[in-house]
Amino acid sequence: MKEHIRQIRRNVVYMSSMEDKRKTTDSIEPSGSGRRFLQPLAIALVCFVFVCLFIIMGSMNLKRIDETLNAFMENKGLAIIKNAQRVAEGYFQQLMQTQQAVFDPKTGAPITEEAFSIQESFLMDLTELSREIDVKWEASRLDHKQLTSLINEENLWLIAFLDEEGNTVFKNRSIPKEILVFADPVVRGHEGLKINVFTRSKNTEGLGFVALRRKSGKGTIIMCVDEEGFRFRSLGFSIQRAVEETAQDSDIAYLFMTDERGRILGLSGNLPESRKKESRKGSSSEVTASVITSKIVFKGHSLLEIAAPVLVGQYTCTMRLGLSTDVAGKILRKNRGGIFISVVFMVFITLFSMWLLYKNQTKHLYKIREMERRVHQAERLSAVGRLAAGVAHEIRNPLNAISMAIQRLQANNPNKLTDVIRDEIRRLDNIIEEFLSISRSRRLKFNRHDLSELLEQ
Repeated sequence: MKEHIRQIRRNVVYMSSMEDKRKTTDSIEPSGSGRRFLQPLAIALVCFVFVCLFIIMGSMNLKRIDETLNAFMENKGLAIIKNAQRVAEGYFQQLMQTQQAVFDPKTGAPITEEAFSIQESFLMDLTELSREIDVKWEASRLDHKQLTSLINEENLWLIAFLDEEGNTVFKNRSIPKEILVFADPVVRGHEGLKINVFTRSKNTEGLGFVALRRKSGKGTIIMCVDEEGFRFRSLGFSIQRAVEETAQDSDIAYLFMTDERGRILGLSGNLPESRKKESRKGSSSEVTASVITSKIVFKGHSLLEIAAPVLVGQYTCTMRLGLSTDVAGKILRKNRGGIFISVVFMVFITLFSMWLLYKNQTKHLYKIREMERRVHQAERLSAVGRLAAGVAHEIRNPLNAISMAIQRLQANNPNKLTDVIRDEIRRLDNIIEEFLSISRSRRLKFNRHDLSELLEQ
């Protein structure tokens, strides 16, 4: 009897320990649930390393592309400058040969049709310069000091303004008589233009001149150039035509050339004012010593400026070329966009992988918890069953004793009371049987049925 009671106590203690264990597991789970993030974090760390390596390699690739594009554009710019130098040298030599042929037909090369065309364009350029000076003088935009400065800048030997009577209004030096004789038809109004440039050495004391009737019709402007001035004007004319012919590429923002004094000899395109000021301040030792490249921004566009020394005739000049980098910028932006999209895609894949792994782990953990719950429930039911078996056993023993005693009592002295006692004992026995059914595995009950009736149902 005592042994059975101790067994019941052990069952109760076991059930209590199982309940405490379940509670302890539930209390530990929140802190231990962080372990489920270990694998996603490891994947995130690996992907982060790969993303960093990809970004570094992409940056290096972009830098290499930028350097390649810059080298390509620099080579292209130098080729343009070399071509402009070649064209300018050709025009300059044509003018020099034309002047030599006119001055000395025996030693000079024969004048070709192309040389005549260049000569005509050169004379038109001198005439246009005379008209420009006349317009500025007429509009009072030039005083004596400014006009003298213009004469020095354009390397002219003489500029003179005469009124209708032939009287001098302005002159920077005395007008040679031979020049006045040749210009007399223009001064008298008989002719509108008189030019003698290429034959100057024979008839005009080595001077070439342009005598032009003023735009207002009141007076004459006379412009003279000496040998040095002729070469300078030939240089400027050659460079301007070379620049205009060369700067046909849509990528060329501007192209201009300066001499050793910083004077602009030829210009094509829109030149930034800062570059005009810098060209006037520069000297040959500073700007024509070697090829110089720099990046600037002009009117919202990125430009690559290339400055290189060139030699036209015996003149050392500096040619500056501004190349648009819009195409190169588009290529770089396209590559940057590709790298950015790749990085975003890798980050998205990383986050998606972490989410899938976390979801999968959570699903498995839920199944494990469900299995643990069922195991705990089964153990609890098993303990309850063992407890029920022990209780039933302890109750059944006295009931058996009572039943045996009543049987003896009934045999000796039948009594109505004995029937009642036996009925109650049966009731207790039925209750115990139902209580014991908890610890017993259920058995299948087989009954006979008509298969056709089951199929109809």
